[in-house]
Amino acid sequence: MNFLINPVVHPLFQILITFILCSGILNLGKILNNILIKDHNYNFINLSIGTIMVSYLIFISFLTKTLNLVIIPITITLLLLGFVNVKFFKEISECYKKIIKNENKLLIIISIFFIFFFIISLAPPSMSDALDYHYGVPLSILKFSSFPNHNIWLHGSLFGYGELLNIIPLNLKTDNFFSFFQLLSLIFFF
Repeated sequence: MNFLINPVVHPLFQILITFILCSGILNLGKILNNILIKDHNYNFINLSIGTIMVSYLIFISFLTKTLNLVIIPITITLLLLGFVNVKFFKEISECYKKIIKNENKLLIIISIFFIFFFIISLAPPSMSDALDYHYGVPLSILKFSSFPNHNIWLHGSLFGYGELLNIIPLNLKTDNFFSFFQLLSLIFFF
């Protein structure tokens, strides 16, 4: 049972939306990286640039009271960029096949841990921290179009720009985006 959102869509469809959104953020970061920096084309940097840009766009649109107007074009843009960049997940699977063919046991053990983390990241969030403000603040912003009252909800003041990024998948009725996004960041970091 999913307590965050009403399960309108099937969980496998939620996973597909999560993959496409992550791919779209990565592709947006790659495009911005090629325009602005033109030198470092690493997936971790591209993912970071895309995340920062989308989070700031959401924050600025929230402050100017245009979030309801801007959220749909941002979502459609990320989905389109994600469809263009779907081949990226095939590249990750080929990379893991090379690691498995390699005889290095340490890389194989690390790959097994990443596979377990992948399976865990597809599950709905269950950690109290995530349910409290990682998902609670974006849901509050979506429902009430305002930040939570700090006098009533103490942990609501702990949110950051990363939680604002979670408005898009929660608006699409998927809740496993943030955990998969963290796994993807961890894979790119290593």
